[in-house]
Amino acid sequence: MRSSPYWPVIRHSTLRRILPGFAVSSLGDGMSVVAVSWLAIELASAADRGVWVALATAAYTLPGAVGALLLGRFLRHLRPAQLAGWDAALRAVALGAIPVLHAFGALGIQGYIALLAVSSVLHSWGQAGVYTLIARVLPERDHLAGNAVLSGLGSVATVAGPPWRRC
Repeated sequence: MRSSPYWPVIRHSTLRRILPGFAVSSLGDGMSVVAVSWLAIELASAADRGVWVALATAAYTLPGAVGALLLGRFLRHLRPAQLAGWDAALRAVALGAIPVLHAFGALGIQGYIALLAVSSVLHSWGQAGVYTLIARVLPERDHLAGNAVLSGLGSVATVAGPPWRRC
C-alpha cells in the first residue's frame, strides 16, 4: 500500500481532512443522478413531466457553466479553499431548502427548478477550487495521483449514489 502512488495523497495532512467531505459530497452528487429527475416527476403534472424533468436536469448543471463564464472577473482572485467553501455553502442552502419546502408542502416544480439552478451557479468554480487546492498542496510529482483520487471518488459516487438514495 505504501508503494502506491496514491499513498502520499491519502496521507497528506490537508487532504486527509478534506477527502472525507469530498467523498460525502460526491456521494450526494451521485444520488442526484436519480433524485433530481425523480422529484421532478413527482412534482410535475402528468402532461408536462418530460419537459420538467429535462428542465430540472438542465437547471442542476447548466448554471454552473454559465457561472464559470460570467463570474470569472469576480471569482478568479479568490483562494481555492474559498471557492470550494462558497460552492459547498450555496449548494447546502439551496439543496437543503428542497426537502424542507417539500415537507411543508410548499415546493412546486418552478421553485424546485429555481433551487436547482441556484445550487449549481458556483459549482464549476468550486470544483476548480478543489483541483487547484490539490495542485497547491501536493508536490508536482503527486498532482496526477491527487487528481485521479478526486476523479475516482466522483466516478465511484456516480455508481454508488443512486442505490444509496433508496436507503
